[in-house]
Amino acid sequence: MNEKTSCKTSGWRWVPSLYVFQGIPSSLVMTTSSLIYANMGVPIASFAFWTSIVCLPWSLKPLWAPFVERYSTKLEWVRNTQTILATAFLILSAAMMSDSFYPLSLGLMLIIALASASHDIACDGYYMMALDDRQQSFFVGIRSTFYRIAMVVATGLVPLIAGNVAMTSNAPTGWSVGIGAAGITLLIMAILCRAGMPQIAEPTGRQDDGLKIFWRALRSFFSHDGAIAAVSFFFLYRLGEAILTKTVLPFLNAAPAEGGLGIDVARCGLIYGTFGVLSLVAGGVVGGIVASRVGIRRALWPMILMMNAPNIAYVALAALCPTADSPWVAAAIMTEQFGYGLGFTAYMLVMLRYVGDAEYKAAEYAIGTSIMSLSLILPGMAAGSLLEWLGGSFASIFALACVMTIPGMVAAAFLKIK
Repeated sequence: MNEKTSCKTSGWRWVPSLYVFQGIPSSLVMTTSSLIYANMGVPIASFAFWTSIVCLPWSLKPLWAPFVERYSTKLEWVRNTQTILATAFLILSAAMMSDSFYPLSLGLMLIIALASASHDIACDGYYMMALDDRQQSFFVGIRSTFYRIAMVVATGLVPLIAGNVAMTSNAPTGWSVGIGAAGITLLIMAILCRAGMPQIAEPTGRQDDGLKIFWRALRSFFSHDGAIAAVSFFFLYRLGEAILTKTVLPFLNAAPAEGGLGIDVARCGLIYGTFGVLSLVAGGVVGGIVASRVGIRRALWPMILMMNAPNIAYVALAALCPTADSPWVAAAIMTEQFGYGLGFTAYMLVMLRYVGDAEYKAAEYAIGTSIMSLSLILPGMAAGSLLEWLGGSFASIFALACVMTIPGMVAAAFLKIK
């Protein structure tokens, strides 16, 4: 049995740990960071801007991918970036105790984002090379499941640990312990990956010019029939969600005197980072089932409305200010996240239909996901400043998020779905 064939029998040894590793860094930097900085007293206008900037490497993966493809092997990229990420998390844990935690943590999160984006490129490439088509299909649900588990770890378990530790000490100590626990988890996952991922035949020093392929794919991406409507949809569809992403967790954690609900960090991790993520996953599963049965054409508008309508629940929460332990808070979050799971499934299916059977399908899909990321990052940069401009009114910023869903729905009306 040759080396690659033997690898094909061992997916269970590395797929779960590899995709747990992929999910924790991105979820902590993109989502949990807002709760961290809000809880540590950083102004929302500042951290909303800088945490959005830090997320740019994930949007620029198509430009970085040719470098990863050309130099060294995917296995070496995975191993090296995992070492960097685990180390960066442990240093970030220590940095939370420093008086200069804010600039130090932002710098470390940028390193985490750069290493994580490189890790994503390499591990997805390794997955496709190490497994045949049948095994890739078998493990696609498994890798998705463990990625979601990683999201719960980063957005649910880390705040839960931080909040409980802070009750007997302080917020910096709590976040230091929570992030340190995530770092130890990454270290364990790195050891499992190193033990479970075998060497496979990989070409190195490739002579094909990846950047030329990228530019060809870019030209092709913008030349499809209905490109203007589709690209507008890809960029505009998540504008409302971009505003919510940067403001919901600060709203939940802020004191009632500041217009928030006064929910402690541990409970935020439970209801938003755990129950919310599970609802998101459920929405994605239901969305996939519905679309497969009735087709994306018929499912599109109900799923779009299900994604956008529940945003009104946050307006109601901000206006009514229920108590922190009110079941209506958890119900609103779970409903919004379930709807988001439905709507995001529709979004990805539209992107797949748009790319279709293009010559550089994978590259074009990567370009589409980069536009998707930018559609979150650019509005997210302004979310905190908009909140301050609105007088710090969370009800107003959530109402604005509802209004921001309209451009995406207008673009959806002009889509030409294959």
